[in-house]
Amino acid sequence: MAEFADQIELELPHLRRYARFLERDVGRADDLVHDAVVRALRFRDRFRPDTNLRAWLITIVHNVFVNQVRSVSRNMRSLDSEQVPLPHSNPSQEVAVLVDEVSHAMLRLSLEHREIIWLCCVEELPYAEVADTLEIAVGTVRSRLNRARAQLRRLMTDSNLRPESDFLFSRPSAQKNPTAA
Repeated sequence: MAEFADQIELELPHLRRYARFLERDVGRADDLVHDAVVRALRFRDRFRPDTNLRAWLITIVHNVFVNQVRSVSRNMRSLDSEQVPLPHSNPSQEVAVLVDEVSHAMLRLSLEHREIIWLCCVEELPYAEVADTLEIAVGTVRSRLNRARAQLRRLMTDSNLRPESDFLFSRPSAQKNPTAA
């Protein structure tokens, strides 16, 4: 039991990051992780040691979240809560602007597209484990990921879809030269 709990503890940062991605609220995300860990400990006999513990735990977080959404019947969650922290490495200003643009574009994607990109690209889970987590076919994971990436690319390249209030989102090539005629 103690060894299993220690293994779960090592996965907590990943679970918290995924829960914050789903909930968009630190408090609710922590509650979600707590509920998922309690469930994982209660059903530890269902975990197969030859499988990926992180994927199993993320599946539990996902299922607890879906069950909560269904039971509360809430259709919209606040997206203006604290954003999910991205890995940090003192980026240059250009990289910081790009990360901001990607974050804004990700928020414009549907939940199913955000979820696929998050699990495949951020958590780097194999397609089969993403399929198990979301209870969909592997082919569906691939097609959703393809559509999500295309939509994200479109959002990143279409200047009309960028936030207009922030001057950081305008590219020098897109700015008009007032002296040119």
